[in-house]
Amino acid sequence: MSRSLILPALCGLALAACKPTPRTAPDAHRPAPATPAPAQAAPAEPAASPSAEAARGLVLVRTAQQDYNRLVPWLKQEMRYRKALGIYLGRGLVLSTAEPLTAATYAELSLPDDSLSVPARVLRCDRDLNLALLSVAQEADAAALFHDMPELAIGSPLKLGDTADVVGKANGLHAFARRGEVCGVSGNVPQLMLQVERLPEGSGPGTPVIREGKLVGLATSGSGEQLNIVNAELIARFLREEQTGTPLLGVQLRAVQDPVLHHYLGLTEGSGGLYISRVFPGGAAAAAGLQEGDVITTIEGMPIDASGRCEHPLYGRCAAGSLLSILKPLGEELTLSIRRRGEQQELQVPLNRDVLRSGLRAVAEPGSRPRYIIRGGLVFQPLDATYIDALKKNNNTGIPLAFLRAQQQETKLSEQGIREPVALTLVIPTPATSGYEQAGEALVTAVNGCTVHHLDELAELLERDTEDNIIRIRINKAPYELYLDRRTADASDEQLRRRGIPALRVLSSETTE
Repeated sequence: MSRSLILPALCGLALAACKPTPRTAPDAHRPAPATPAPAQAAPAEPAASPSAEAARGLVLVRTAQQDYNRLVPWLKQEMRYRKALGIYLGRGLVLSTAEPLTAATYAELSLPDDSLSVPARVLRCDRDLNLALLSVAQEADAAALFHDMPELAIGSPLKLGDTADVVGKANGLHAFARRGEVCGVSGNVPQLMLQVERLPEGSGPGTPVIREGKLVGLATSGSGEQLNIVNAELIARFLREEQTGTPLLGVQLRAVQDPVLHHYLGLTEGSGGLYISRVFPGGAAAAAGLQEGDVITTIEGMPIDASGRCEHPLYGRCAAGSLLSILKPLGEELTLSIRRRGEQQELQVPLNRDVLRSGLRAVAEPGSRPRYIIRGGLVFQPLDATYIDALKKNNNTGIPLAFLRAQQQETKLSEQGIREPVALTLVIPTPATSGYEQAGEALVTAVNGCTVHHLDELAELLERDTEDNIIRIRINKAPYELYLDRRTADASDEQLRRRGIPALRVLSSETTE
């Protein structure tokens, strides 16, 4: 059909559609139309649930982490990039997990859809609870990032069998809330296990758990159908207390369910407790008078059974040893009932973390510069928990025998006034260390006949003049004594500087040399 014919046809159809319909008489058998009802307002959209409302406070936490290599202490490890969720609490504060912020050199907060990112400042980190508190680094960024985000209060703690909502944003855009149920307890510091239907991707660390519009938990690990969460009572304590870290008694514990041990300790049938097999020097337990051989029978009035468990109102039947770290905060006293040589006693134990301050159990702050001395190619470091931990992660064969001996003699070393055992950790091949290549990973006991009590003292002893210009270093494994010629050691030190080692000595009393 030609275009000239199509246009009139279309116009004709349009006119036909607009032509008025002729009026007809009403049908006698057809009922009259009902009077139309007055117009009603459109139904209001349902209000957002408290859990969905909380999702508006979600943020992303991104970090760059770079710690020192504790086994080669003048080097740093490769940079790692991490992320976690965080939840806005109000007043410019964001709660997230501590693990991504350990040794972080940079942190930022961003909206879940990545439409805005700003540098962040870490206010407090608790690695035991795995909680961190952040804010924006520049106050001017707060209004833009936290605009229209609701403040979130802390709710009542969860207990076994309780239900709550895991809240997130799928792909950073779509809010969701999935119901979960508390089904168990795990960890040395007790965390609740929340069983939940499968969660969208990205619902891991930092995911908030909401009940009745309040924060009752924060996920620290897990994905899919189970999350481990920090309970509301510990979140509230973390926000309230300026101190970080959970209390440590400084004891080694063992359940008494073994019949032979039960009989040896003179325990009656059906009784239980935790046997103290070791008390570490410098800790809260040692200060309170706890002794090896004591049996802890109750904690804060809660009886301990033969398997080492007790019934807690929130966490149910769980390992009593794990409760020692959360029942009360640092600075308060914990009430313990003990059985000592057949008699019951009650002790008040002031809660602290002193056991980590010195000796083999000392822990270095993540990201802090390791302390060390290099002399002639021999590398000396404090033999502390941080170094031992790094050694375990790097060495599948376990802790070297020389270090195991030192651990077994920890109490004896403390009694000798050795507040910081020093180890020969590494031997760099130089003219001064020829023949000593296998002497590393040993405890240093003396230099030129003088006992070594700490790293600073070792630095002084290595520089003392001797008549024959020989430095004699005593260690606790073969060949047991090393001899360094001072002139050869000086020349080797100069070579090491030229080879790019930035500092041959980093001590507590001086930064570098």
